[in-house]
Amino acid sequence: GGATISFESAALDEGACECQEKGGTAYRPVKARLDRGDFVATLLENNLAMASLRFFAPSKRLVLPSPSPSLLHNLRRRRLSSCSLRSLSSTSLFPPARHLSTTPSLDVPSLTQTLEEIAPSMAAALSKQKYYVFPSGFLAPSTVASIRSQAVHLREIGRLEQSYSVEHGPNGVVEFPKPGVYACEPDGSDYEDAPDMLHYMSAVITTLPGTLSGAGGALNLRSDAFGVKLAVTEPGSVYPRHVDAVEAGDTRKVTVILYLNEEGQEGGELRLWNEDGSPVDIKPEGAVAFLADEVEHEVLPSGEEDRWALTIWLAE
Repeated sequence: GGATISFESAALDEGACECQEKGGTAYRPVKARLDRGDFVATLLENNLAMASLRFFAPSKRLVLPSPSPSLLHNLRRRRLSSCSLRSLSSTSLFPPARHLSTTPSLDVPSLTQTLEEIAPSMAAALSKQKYYVFPSGFLAPSTVASIRSQAVHLREIGRLEQSYSVEHGPNGVVEFPKPGVYACEPDGSDYEDAPDMLHYMSAVITTLPGTLSGAGGALNLRSDAFGVKLAVTEPGSVYPRHVDAVEAGDTRKVTVILYLNEEGQEGGELRLWNEDGSPVDIKPEGAVAFLADEVEHEVLPSGEEDRWALTIWLAE
């Protein structure tokens, strides 16, 4: 009914130091027995330790108990409708599960090297035409198939929920469901069910911000924050034309989409709109990136099969 959490040492980043100065809160190495749900619920409500505290040299694996279903539901509803950014910490991607029975097949060093190699051309394309199509074979078909299988598994165990959009009108902000679109925000608690997905996310999130910012151009991306969404669009469903980051305070700058569909799947093209009003249609295969705060885009009707996409947002 509880979880033992033990660390040999802990260190504060700037955000936690600010909290300490203002609120007098001090964080110390932790070893405690906690009731299931209370620990995570406290972190989610305060958004302090999860977002600001970085742990080093854990003496034991960290086990995060699950928050209550109602808390998770409310949290996911807010995230799936607003796509809020998360702070990058050792717990945001890989809080190890109790007994990991799955081994990732993704070659992370090779993926990291590939990302570093394509960064200059990617930065140039984002600067010139505001979008970039990853080279063919960016990920091996077997790797894509593995991540797709893990995505399907997450859906089967109930991880995905109805996806929502928000619309700004004369009566304020209105939230409405996207018909036939279901999504979740994968995190470290999904590691045992989706290890390749989590390792792919980690490689992109920890590699691209620095390499793109250092490749010339106007990008100045943060390496400590990200957004992510796994989404499935059912046959015939669409995403209406929109821009990802339009609200004040939304610092998402680059949208990176990995498609998890089988080669040759019909329908579900991503349509990007150039500044001159001309469209660019991209098949939902491989990967694509575009400027999150500038490029209007939509998803055309899906064909006879589910359309899978894993989206990562990089922030300024």
